[in-house]
Amino acid sequence: MISQKQQESPFRRIMDVVMDAKDEGVAALATLRRVVDEWSDVFHANWLQLVDCQGSVFYEGKGAAPTIRYSFPLTFYGTPVATIFSSCSVNPQDSYLRIFTAELAMALNMVQRWAETEAERRSEKIHRVMQLGLTEENVRLLDLCGLATPPWGIFAISMTHHLPFQHMHQLRRFFLGRIWGYRDDFPFVGWIPNGLLAILPVSEVPDPMKFLTHLVGEWEHAYPSFPVASYWTPCNQFDQLPSALARARKIMDYAVQEHHQGFLNRLFDQHAMGFLVNLPREALVQLVHDVLQPILDPGHQDILVTLREYLFHHQSVDQAARVLHVHKNTVIYRVHQAENLLHHDFRNTECVAEAWMAFQALSLLRLEQLSVN
Repeated sequence: MISQKQQESPFRRIMDVVMDAKDEGVAALATLRRVVDEWSDVFHANWLQLVDCQGSVFYEGKGAAPTIRYSFPLTFYGTPVATIFSSCSVNPQDSYLRIFTAELAMALNMVQRWAETEAERRSEKIHRVMQLGLTEENVRLLDLCGLATPPWGIFAISMTHHLPFQHMHQLRRFFLGRIWGYRDDFPFVGWIPNGLLAILPVSEVPDPMKFLTHLVGEWEHAYPSFPVASYWTPCNQFDQLPSALARARKIMDYAVQEHHQGFLNRLFDQHAMGFLVNLPREALVQLVHDVLQPILDPGHQDILVTLREYLFHHQSVDQAARVLHVHKNTVIYRVHQAENLLHHDFRNTECVAEAWMAFQALSLLRLEQLSVN
């Protein structure tokens, strides 16, 4: 006789696992909040806020935040656990502090491990959709993982260089904490090589560029030595999801290969790409050749890269210098060299538009070559 467990479909068992994982997360978050609530009276503060080691808020008391806030770092045997921000200076007894920090460290670690496991699960779903498309099983799995209905914004962030795992782990925790915000409803965030990818409802992120700029700005402030690349693309219909995911993943791979950093939408302007992708490859090659050929020689690589960053940062010498890690006089000198070699005057709007479109075509050609490889 076949047992009831044997008769259960694989999908039924998967759904049970997903529901158990969600319950586990809700319970872990409740434990974390309970730990802080039970100890909050020890700090004698009218307002408390706690942030994790990456600066993401996981607890905030009721009431308006004060103008002046006091900070108190929590460590457990020399290891940072969290930071308390309060409306007054806190200085609890050492015995209380040790017990609270130990309980908090365990509860916080339990929540973070659960969140990282959930992100791993969503990574598998992202990979399945890119490989197999929107099969019936994949659609069910996406729904079980809490994917909201479209339209969405797809956001990708990654390191621009291959770095040790500990730095990658740091990056993922940093951005995951800010996107998720320690809410009961876990967002659709998963890992990609060198970073992470999020599929978020447009209703939650009405201004995608502002959202992404703010996230990356916080990272750059905290870790200026580890630049990242970021990209977002809209996805308005469910059947567009596989192609939108593949495009985002391909562009992030290209950024790592070419060591691009910053906001990648400047390299792949959606309006320009919408026009250029319909041109035959020969036309793209001709456009690049006609406009940029004199500086495509390997000996002029510095000039090519500097001109690209100068144009894509709206002709800001300061921003181009910051991205390239060179003095602004170096940017000015190389732009003048480009003007001489290309016979262009970048004070002329038509020259700027022509060069910018040629760089978009060059990015598209290199992206296609990466796909072939």
